[in-house]
Amino acid sequence: MDISWAQKCRRKSPDYSSLEQRLLQMLQRSACDENWEARWKLFLQVKDLVEREVGPWANGWCWGEIDGGPVRRWCCFDHSFLQGKAKLEPALTVAAVLNGLRDWELNCEQVDSLFLGIEIEEPVDLDIAVLEIVNFAVKATGASDAWYGYCLLLLKWFLESRGIDERRAQKCARKAIGGRFESWSEPSEKLKEDVAESFRLLVWKKLGGK
Repeated sequence: MDISWAQKCRRKSPDYSSLEQRLLQMLQRSACDENWEARWKLFLQVKDLVEREVGPWANGWCWGEIDGGPVRRWCCFDHSFLQGKAKLEPALTVAAVLNGLRDWELNCEQVDSLFLGIEIEEPVDLDIAVLEIVNFAVKATGASDAWYGYCLLLLKWFLESRGIDERRAQKCARKAIGGRFESWSEPSEKLKEDVAESFRLLVWKKLGGK
């Protein structure tokens, strides 16, 4: 998920009532087409509308469990978008979209609280911080399919929040994880500690440590 820390910090709480009306109008005007490409095109229009109305941070609304994200009430395009009863009742799809956005907004607030409670004074503090962030990601995603993508985002955000530019933060976070986390598998304590150590060795001096 390509969302920067700055974009997340500029978020504003959505006007859910207004957004609901806009989305419902969009979906009601569009005939429910069985064609996959037509539905996908409409889905992208919904994503664009949400981003225009709320801001880039809101793109996480469709990050369902199936894609390794923390959103619980939006599953995925194939199951949640104008499928089943929602073929005849677009309001059900609108509700799924808005519930996904609410889950994502709450998650962003929880991340803010998590980072606010982290103090880095000694190298060991950074190891502890990484362990907290990894455990937060595991709990939020249930260590589901590709959950490590969300963990990567959190580690990137943490570095950005400490003044490291987005590109370097992304590179460091990716290198620290090193492809060692797996789908549908919570990492062992030893693996978490190894990733935390790798992270510290990569970024301690970048964070001003000596």
